[in-house]
Amino acid sequence: MLNQYILSQLKPIKPDELNATFRKILSDHDITGRTGTIYYNKSISQHSDQSSAIPRTAYNTPRYIVDITQNIKVQAWVNYDFKTILRHIDNTLFWLIGQLMILIFILIFLKKEKDTQTLLTLMNIDMEKQELYIGNKKCNIQKLDLTLLNMLYEKAGTCVSREEIKKSLWPTDDNANEKIDAHIKSIRKVLKEFQEYKLITVRGKGYYLRIP
Repeated sequence: MLNQYILSQLKPIKPDELNATFRKILSDHDITGRTGTIYYNKSISQHSDQSSAIPRTAYNTPRYIVDITQNIKVQAWVNYDFKTILRHIDNTLFWLIGQLMILIFILIFLKKEKDTQTLLTLMNIDMEKQELYIGNKKCNIQKLDLTLLNMLYEKAGTCVSREEIKKSLWPTDDNANEKIDAHIKSIRKVLKEFQEYKLITVRGKGYYLRIP
């Protein structure tokens, strides 16, 4: 394309004129965008429209040799505009991009929903004030229940043995097993309305707290 233009001109190459021809040929093919041409003569280069470099996002042609000595070369580039991309994009690819965008929006929405739900069910234990909050609700809980729940919460997802509970809360109490059973039952009543939290019994070992 560039060679045909050059060979048809019996005068020195002017990058601006070459660029105008290049732009017209692209326009005939329904391609629009910023364009430019570069004329090389040995180590000297001349750019059309006083541009000094090819944009990083542009598509550029190879350097075409236009003389026997291989000293004179020309090159062209085009930075497609968005309309050109839309006009030439394959319908299937366009559909896939649309589906991908929809999927991204759905994932963002679900993440926000999950984050909101987490905030609404976040457990906060304040041992100093002896308070338990789940989300924005203050729960009515006994002191020893809160102490035991805090022990389980600190090791959430890990089994806390009955022996460990005994040593921590009732090290010398002969009725420790009965007290553990009673407080576990009481804690389960507190957590009953919060399905995200489950106090699970590990038979023969102890208990673990499942949290969101």
